[in-house]
Amino acid sequence: MSIYSILKKFDIFGIKPTLFINGEKNFKNPITIFISILFFLSVICFLVGYILDLLSRKNMILETSNYFNTTSSVDINRHPFLIYFTNDRGEIVSNRTFTFQARLSYLYSENEKIYKIETEIPVEQCSLEKHFKNQPERILDLVKKTPYKQSHCIYQDKNLNLLGHYGNIFYPYNYLKLSVYKCVNGSITDGNFTITRNDCAPEEEIESTLKDIFFAWKMINYDVHHKETDPLITYWRGHTFPVSSTIDTDIFSHLNKIIYHSDDDYFVKSENTYEGFQFEDSVPYFSLRNSSRFFIFRLMNSEKDLIYRRTYWKIWDLFAVIGGSYKMLFIIFSILTYFLNLYIKRKYYEYSTGEFYNNKKNWILNEDDHDIERNFKSTLDVKNIFDKLN
Repeated sequence: MSIYSILKKFDIFGIKPTLFINGEKNFKNPITIFISILFFLSVICFLVGYILDLLSRKNMILETSNYFNTTSSVDINRHPFLIYFTNDRGEIVSNRTFTFQARLSYLYSENEKIYKIETEIPVEQCSLEKHFKNQPERILDLVKKTPYKQSHCIYQDKNLNLLGHYGNIFYPYNYLKLSVYKCVNGSITDGNFTITRNDCAPEEEIESTLKDIFFAWKMINYDVHHKETDPLITYWRGHTFPVSSTIDTDIFSHLNKIIYHSDDDYFVKSENTYEGFQFEDSVPYFSLRNSSRFFIFRLMNSEKDLIYRRTYWKIWDLFAVIGGSYKMLFIIFSILTYFLNLYIKRKYYEYSTGEFYNNKKNWILNEDDHDIERNFKSTLDVKNIFDKLN
């Protein structure tokens, strides 16, 4: 055995012998040409559709989850908080009958003791120029439909991050506390804070007014719109609660933090993160009144993060989908061609054995192998004998 014969056994890229007719590997006919045209038109339609979906961002992949985070915080800086009182006829109650005060209460534990730090937050007469100057026009239109000129606003440029969870002493937490008192000419002391007024209405008017009123608050909130480029859309939301100066009302309102991750790039992973908040619920508690304060509203973090993750197809995903669609269409059209060929006359796709051999000059052997030609001729001769017998 020669060295060349041994080396040939290692050849894995040898050329397989095939036959060609008139320079073509496959025998072409009008039916298969027509089906091929339909196939390529279908591929082009699929390709255009996938590209349009990629560009229009219709192929969104969305994941959602809720995560309880003991160190979560909600940033409500520069988010105006509008509050007012109305009577049962919807009329605004005069601020000469009550007094607002807002505090940011911070609690933490240290050496088995709980400490509380309170910071006063300004409560001001609402102004579009000051409290709503950076809001979109649609928010301003909603604000203008409220009695904002007779309302009070809680607004802070910094240090209004609500963190932790109310009552969880294992981690620091805080909350925004809004207290409402009967208006008293003189000074009212509540903890470390003193409130002084000298413009209150007569006592009879205060008692009759505050006996049956409604507390209303409205605030910028966030709604999730997955099809928008910026998925967090601000809107105007609030609640109204019945209140009376004859009992103490304590309302707890929770905020859920929203964290929205959006991967908008066409080529590589590139996430943009948007943050906002949503009101979860408001729970009122009632008790007998034992001071001039008759209403408390507490706004706090719920400790629950609402997490969204939005991704779209990349260019590489498009190639993968197009490749899969091409294979699927090829299989479908191959099956279609097979069944159509069952009903096509023989002259469209099959030569007789005699014609096959007589026209062998049109065939090209891609290897100079006379054994192939002799075997082919013998096979045709045998088949011709059977044809004649039949």
